Amino acid sequence: MHFLNRVLLTVLLGGAVCTDLKSGRIYNAWLIPWTVSGAVLRLIKDGLPALPVLLLLMFLTLLFLFPFYRTGGLGAGDVKLLMAVSVFLSPAEYASCLMAILLLSLLYALIILAVRKDFHQGLHLALPIAAGVLLHVGGVF
Repeated sequence: MHFLNRVLLTVLLGGAVCTDLKSGRIYNAWLIPWTVSGAVLRLIKDGLPALPVLLLLMFLTLLFLFPFYRTGGLGAGDVKLLMAVSVFLSPAEYASCLMAILLLSLLYALIILAVRKDFHQGLHLALPIAAGVLLHVGGVF
């Protein structure tokens, strides 16, 4: 992954975690510019043939996560954050990150359940999303 790509992705995730923990939301005004920046970088690097892949990854993310959003398991910001992350990574990297994110989210949910004894306050999933992506970018997996 290109250095600039890593920096932009790290800033995207850092801002998302901060706003999610502070206000319980990940704002479109934060996500959209970073998504566009990531897509532009990918298109500069890989050319116009990368556009269908970018769009497909975003669509598949929405398709896969929409049921979790509808049942209240995920917030819309979490889904959009993962869609934004998808433009920065290759399909193989993104699949690897998703697996790590799912495992970290499960671990995070179990810890919160043990501490709170309920989920009525909701979970801030930007944190395990960021952790999974950053662990991948950092070369841990």
